[in-house]
Amino acid sequence: MHPLEYAGVGFEQKIGDLRQTLAEAGQTAMVITELDEIAWILNLRGEGSTSIGVRLLNVFRVIVFELRINLQGLYHSPLFESQVLVTPDEVTLWIHTDKLNTNLTDHLQKPDCNDTCVGIRDIDDAIVDLASWGQTLDAPQKILLTQVSMYLGGASFAVYEALPEQFIQFGDSPVLDAKSVKNEVRVVFFCNDDAKVLLTSDLVLGG
Repeated sequence: MHPLEYAGVGFEQKIGDLRQTLAEAGQTAMVITELDEIAWILNLRGEGSTSIGVRLLNVFRVIVFELRINLQGLYHSPLFESQVLVTPDEVTLWIHTDKLNTNLTDHLQKPDCNDTCVGIRDIDDAIVDLASWGQTLDAPQKILLTQVSMYLGGASFAVYEALPEQFIQFGDSPVLDAKSVKNEVRVVFFCNDDAKVLLTSDLVLGG
């Protein structure tokens, strides 16, 4: 997890704030696909090798060989391959379930968490699960997908294709906006001369 002493705000409040923002915009749900946004909103950080890092390393290894660029840093990323669905009463996280541990499940599924309990599914089932969920929807619905921008890669075509087209609404990510506003704890932390490195005591997605 990303400890509350560094995050400043629990993920439950972040989810609640996102739901309020979506409701005010007339949107029913959001599929979060930007990895930094997922790490931020759920107060999670990964460690060790990630499948994303391994794939990028394999793709670019030949290209950069002559440049002698060290790509080993791709193996060690606080981000992790994932996807999140936030609805008015449910939160679902798709990740590599073989990297789960009890710290993660305890963090995301606290007693009496009700509509902030995070369901955990394997990332390999993400698109199929999303399509199945989409088939249960009744009109009118507005599902926010992040559009491509200078800062964001946007939702993939697979995510777009999995959902009923008439329910999809592309737009800027409210998570990005919320993430850019630092709470008091974050401001103090980043202003502290001793805080040169982001400390995480219990990184949950080991490699």
